[in-house]
Amino acid sequence: MKPLTILMLVLWFDEVPGKWTYFKEMALRLADAGFNVIVVSPRAKGNKRKEKVKDVVVYRYSSIYFPQIPLLLVNPIDFLSTLKGIIQKEKSIDLIYDTTSGILPLSSLAKLLFKLKGKKIPIVIHVHGELKDLKSKGLLSLLFELYLHTVARYCFVTADSILLAGEKIYSRVLGLGANPNKIKIVRLGLKYEDRLLHSDVLSKEERMKLKSSVGLHEQDFVVGYVGRLSSGKGLDILLKATAIVKNEIPDLKVLLVGDGGEKMRLSALASKLGINDIIIFLGQREDVLALLQLMDVFVNLSESEAGISASQLEAMRFALPSIITPFTDMLDYMENAIIVPFKSPHAVADAILLLYQDENLRRRIGKKALTKANELLTLYTWGNYVSEVAEVFKDLEARQR
Repeated sequence: MKPLTILMLVLWFDEVPGKWTYFKEMALRLADAGFNVIVVSPRAKGNKRKEKVKDVVVYRYSSIYFPQIPLLLVNPIDFLSTLKGIIQKEKSIDLIYDTTSGILPLSSLAKLLFKLKGKKIPIVIHVHGELKDLKSKGLLSLLFELYLHTVARYCFVTADSILLAGEKIYSRVLGLGANPNKIKIVRLGLKYEDRLLHSDVLSKEERMKLKSSVGLHEQDFVVGYVGRLSSGKGLDILLKATAIVKNEIPDLKVLLVGDGGEKMRLSALASKLGINDIIIFLGQREDVLALLQLMDVFVNLSESEAGISASQLEAMRFALPSIITPFTDMLDYMENAIIVPFKSPHAVADAILLLYQDENLRRRIGKKALTKANELLTLYTWGNYVSEVAEVFKDLEARQR
């Protein structure tokens, strides 16, 4: 039996040099499992229109990205032209796998083109954490919701199967018109899956050396974040909380590990709040697991995640107590995390101060977080992802016969 050929639509593949993306990892894992994977991705400056990355063929089209919203505007003419070229060159495509969470009309455009060619292709949409609720942003929120209730709703209604990366976004997807009978939970693996399961603990000397290299002192109380510096991550709330609590914690330092479109705005906010000497922007790093071991508290104030974030699990794996928003229902208040309301700098400041003052509480929450992480790591594996997605693909392909 010939392997299925999957047309995979992504938000990004590897358009930022050296940057790991879930989309790239998903494509490579599916290719390793025996699928023929053809990726269609936005094109950044300097990217080739077509190239082969290991066993994955990547085609790129023109687009414009607005990180402040965040929203990607597709050039529909170039996308359809690219897709037309793929159909001519690749011949047989069995299934469309849309990993853009339905926020782009790509699968609908692709389906229309295939229909004009006289071929019906099943569509699978995989929803991650992109369906953010921007309710606090006034007109921007209204426009984004209007956009979702037209584009995403149409994508969900016309999809043959809808996969969710976590339970937390189930109601959001239902509210956008998804048929509950088409929905299945399929979680992703983690960026550092292998290293997390067999992670090295820094020696005292290694820890001190790394601390010094990033501008920390041994006595510093370190609050940390790992992830994109983008809207919807609550980083402005973390900075405001830092300003509130800075006089209560003389040796407070905040590590921001990651890069993104909000970096300049956050840097300006830190200056305005008078906390430039406390906030350390480390940018994109490959030694994230080592940096986590420098932190006393991990903070994740995301407004939208699909179940639980990879960085959250990574922090828990090192027994770090966390301050989080209610983006997940997998953690319990004062059991394995401190849960604070969305957009509440004072609540975050109170939680930081509480953990600073109570070392026993830090240890207790951290220990239970480690236990919970080990439990969750059995769910968020790439092996589970591939087998569950493959089952969906093969079931849809069988129905087409």
